[in-house]
Amino acid sequence: MTEQATPSADRGLSAADERRLESWKEIAAYLKRDVRTVQRWERRGGLPVHRQEENLGGVYAYPSELDVWRRNGHSRVEGRRPETTNWTPRYRLNKRLVRTALISLAMVVFAGIVGFYSYRYFHRRSWKLEQTPTMVPFMNLPGWAIVPTFSPDGKGVAFGWDSGRGDLTNFDIYVMGVGFTEPRRLTFHPSRSVWPRWSPDGRTIAFARESESESGIFLVSSNGGPEQKLLSLDYPTQPGFLDLSWTPDGKHLAFVETSSPAGTNRIALLSLDTLQHHAITQPPSGQSDENPEVSPDGKTLAFLRFDSTIDYRAVFLVPISGGEPTELVTPDGPARGVAWFPDGQAILLAGHLRGAEGLWKISLDGQNKLLYPTLRMKPGFPAFSAQGDRLVVSLSSYDESVWRVDLTKKDLPASLISSPASGAEFPQYSPDGQRIVFQSERSGNWETWLCDRDGSNPVQLTSFGGSPAGYPRWSPDGRQIIFDVRREHDSEIYVVSSDGGLVRHVVTGSERDEAPSWSHDGQSIYYASKRGGVWQIWKKLAEGGRAVQVTKGGGYAPVESLDGKTLYYAKGPDSPGIWKIDERGNEQPVIDILPPGRWADWAVSQDGLYFIDPLAEPRPAIQFFSFATRTITPVLPLDAYPQEGAQGLAVSPDRRWLLYPKIKVQGDIVFVQNLH
Repeated sequence: MTEQATPSADRGLSAADERRLESWKEIAAYLKRDVRTVQRWERRGGLPVHRQEENLGGVYAYPSELDVWRRNGHSRVEGRRPETTNWTPRYRLNKRLVRTALISLAMVVFAGIVGFYSYRYFHRRSWKLEQTPTMVPFMNLPGWAIVPTFSPDGKGVAFGWDSGRGDLTNFDIYVMGVGFTEPRRLTFHPSRSVWPRWSPDGRTIAFARESESESGIFLVSSNGGPEQKLLSLDYPTQPGFLDLSWTPDGKHLAFVETSSPAGTNRIALLSLDTLQHHAITQPPSGQSDENPEVSPDGKTLAFLRFDSTIDYRAVFLVPISGGEPTELVTPDGPARGVAWFPDGQAILLAGHLRGAEGLWKISLDGQNKLLYPTLRMKPGFPAFSAQGDRLVVSLSSYDESVWRVDLTKKDLPASLISSPASGAEFPQYSPDGQRIVFQSERSGNWETWLCDRDGSNPVQLTSFGGSPAGYPRWSPDGRQIIFDVRREHDSEIYVVSSDGGLVRHVVTGSERDEAPSWSHDGQSIYYASKRGGVWQIWKKLAEGGRAVQVTKGGGYAPVESLDGKTLYYAKGPDSPGIWKIDERGNEQPVIDILPPGRWADWAVSQDGLYFIDPLAEPRPAIQFFSFATRTITPVLPLDAYPQEGAQGLAVSPDRRWLLYPKIKVQGDIVFVQNLH
């Protein structure tokens, strides 16, 4: 009779109290074996190893269960065979009896062989079905690698790489064989971005290049050599997914036309025979079509349509011959690329859907299933091999952090307020300068947090789960914090005590209300609303009442001056510059240096504005704009301009301390295995 393997059965501890072995490496070390051996024991001998629900591919085990399994004899090797001795039969054998015994023995052996191979087949098959997807590194290179594409035979991958600089501004095309470690460079024209796609015959690689000096669509031999320019494109003012996709016959390329007459990106089809092209899609105003992917049968085009009104990309389908696109699914967060499954019956989406980040399978009827969840790592630009047995993705990590600098001692290095691993944005000093409120995803979701002025003693104030709760602002008395919660189709505004507790809903009735702040006396709140179809600033009493529209020409992220006479704001989440409106309702521009999308990279003080200037020389810097003289003076040079995803600037009430964002980015290329 064997023992039952229950956690801590012979130690008197509960499973929750017992130390867990959290990886194959720890399990192997405990059993004093190598990893492959214990994995084989788990597959074939029932070694009690558990799968982590929160981390697909992760495992853990309890030492007590392993001890019981080992005592039951599962890990013993066969003992030595007994020594043989010569012997001579004493009796004469009955031939008929021997023949019967041999036949019986043969039947037993045959049955054993059938049973063994049947067990091995079904055991391996069931084990394979139970395998969870895992990511395996394709390359181990520094910097940023993007947009991988398989060669037709599946033995090589082409990709864009910044040669380890990590600045997201200088990319060229490289190829590397599967199992190799040294990439081979094909292009020598550093660009903001490149989008390579291997031709169906494997002889060439087509790519789109974003460069101020020369943007367009090009061909280059997969073995290297001179480039051939197929089509010139306008340099896009904003980064987008300017991907390419071959038709299966290799005669056409679907691409993103940045020079369309309507001024928006649309999908077009380029003939490699005539170099003529025609539009396939025509997005409505305020929208942009990107990331085309031709189906395996060449009849349908999948693409992403970016809508600036909701800042998300939806997945659309359209016949490649033209027609009206149909929406397949709208993610509730960033979408970073699509790919057709090899059978053409579903789309793989890399992005955020139903509150979860990862790789999603989207059937053509709109049904969806999460195949591989991720948290801090953001998958993008998936590509299947032609054989359908491999998937490659670009895996990005964005580690946002907040740093503090002493403006009276700018020669001293800045100090870290929040760990990059926890993610942090939109910091704001309390009115007394002793505490900082910010948004962070250290809990697994974006929530509003509070800490001391040096970053110590962090406390979570909100718990909304999958919906981001952030962009917090202090009330003038320091007793309350206002923030917004953004969902797929709406956003709302709440207030919570700075001591924590229940949240209170303060703005409702519109599809999108966000980016709130307080008036200087704490009696009213300002916020951006899209209730009329265009972002405008609205104002209402903090304790309730009717809202009043403040701006007429657009407005977002309002902040009132300390004397209450002027309201500063951005025109919209994707509009450049900072504007103001005075007590008479006059709307005027203040500075136009801030690029689109950087609506939170400024802070109001008593006599001016602090802001992040990406165009400062010799490198980006934090600058100060004086209200009195209308001049700009440098405050602090930065190592680099914070990339998209890291925002927020704050100055302490005494103007001694400044908080600013940093982001560390890393882009790797990985294979995804066992993706069912």
